[in-house]
Amino acid sequence: MSKLDELRRSYELLSGLLETEIAAANPQKARALLRCQDSLDLAFFALAWGQFEHLVNERTNGIIREKAKEKGYNGLAWRWASSNRPTLRQRLELAFLGKPSVILQLLRAYDTRNKIVHEYMRGIGKSLPDDIGGWIGHLESLVSDTDTGLAE
Repeated sequence: MSKLDELRRSYELLSGLLETEIAAANPQKARALLRCQDSLDLAFFALAWGQFEHLVNERTNGIIREKAKEKGYNGLAWRWASSNRPTLRQRLELAFLGKPSVILQLLRAYDTRNKIVHEYMRGIGKSLPDDIGGWIGHLESLVSDTDTGLAE
């Protein structure tokens, strides 16, 4: 089981428990539990993104290392990339070459992640996907996609 799959399962378990408690709670307690659900959503979104970004970094660093061994200008360009840490956008472009809609979706998710971890404002949850467990599953599918090689 991958870390993303483990996160998805944990999220779904905890979210389900909260949902049961909310349904049985009085209105005041239900409001407090809904705030807990918001925090749970934010935490799992940010944690899943962090795990995903780690996998992207590992894979793109491997690609860069391999390409840097080439001779001539190609190798020189990749060695330059190796010594000048590529931006997240560049790493996503490398990992998801030819998939601009996936890159755009991931960059939007990264903006949301930044707002969560740097600003942690109430209401940021409106930027989150409706189904956090499904979103984590989507990241898992991107990792498992043989075209990207992130699973290697």
